[in-house]
Amino acid sequence: MGKLIKWSLIALVVALIVSHISIKTSLYKAKDNSVEISFPQWQPDTPWLYVYWTPGLWRWQFYKGERHQYPEQLPADDQTPATKP
Repeated sequence: MGKLIKWSLIALVVALIVSHISIKTSLYKAKDNSVEISFPQWQPDTPWLYVYWTPGLWRWQFYKGERHQYPEQLPADDQTPATKP
């Protein structure tokens, strides 16, 4: 059992090393905090795995072809969508 845990942790570390990881943080706005991981980093247009997290939103997808446009643009706290009267 110890060997299984050891090798799975080693595989996880290697997968994170060959991934492109983007972390954005903000102390003032929760919507500005995000983590974006795409694996592998040598295929930025069509990664095999894409994970995106911001508070209240998880997105992940396995890609078989063309990459979708994630993440969607989230409005900032001070910018609310205009409504028609």
